[in-house]
Amino acid sequence: MSLTMHAWDLIDAIIHEWHESAIAITSPDLTAAFNDEADEVFLTQPSNKNSA
Repeated sequence: MSLTMHAWDLIDAIIHEWHESAIAITSPDLTAAFNDEADEVFLTQPSNKNSA
């Protein structure tokens, strides 16, 4: 594969990812997930049971 063709394949892959990101960012499900705090659980500090 030539360097030029490889470059076009990379550009095509980037455009594909941008397109999928655009679909995801306009999704009402994604918006709802980011706005949903009802099930939020805060993490606790890990315990250090093996310290001497």
